[in-house]
Amino acid sequence: MWDKVREIRAKQASNRKSLSVNISDLNRHYASISTDPNYTSPNIKLSIIHNDETLFSEYEVFTMLDKIKPTATGLDKLPAWFIHTAAPFISQRLTYHFNLSISQSKVPSQWKISSIAPVPKVKKPQSCQVYRPISITSVLSRAFEKGIVRNFIYPSLSDPIFDQPSPTSLPLYRPSGSTTAALIYLMLSPNQYDRPI
Repeated sequence: MWDKVREIRAKQASNRKSLSVNISDLNRHYASISTDPNYTSPNIKLSIIHNDETLFSEYEVFTMLDKIKPTATGLDKLPAWFIHTAAPFISQRLTYHFNLSISQSKVPSQWKISSIAPVPKVKKPQSCQVYRPISITSVLSRAFEKGIVRNFIYPSLSDPIFDQPSPTSLPLYRPSGSTTAALIYLMLSPNQYDRPI
């Protein structure tokens, strides 16, 4: 059996060596498609009411950490199993950091850093364009994102603003909808909600 495993591994290794794409090419390709020279930062909006009722409680943070499923480890090298195990001990401090991040409308820079895992879309990729970039952020960052979506984004969608039937607004805010379209819609100023996109 192990002879067959070694044979399969050798074939996979030889397939990887025959590719014409290397890491430098992929880095240049991803940098070129994810950089916008005309980008300007949007104005900061007051999007939440700053009181204790809108922020995370220690129990909510503990529950988030306790329900973390096995997943890829980010660049901070904190694996999901460790965060799950340490949840009773770190949930108080993380509650402070989560709430501070929300109240200041800033995300810690360590949570923005990610590694990109190129996943080929075809069996034998020969160019950078056939690799899908999968961004692997820290486990804490992903837990925080899920908490934000669950506690703030989904409840805001029950607002009457989002109940207006328009061809573009209905599918956007479902879990399987387009995140880009949802972000564009949320970035519009309040006087633009009256018009369809």
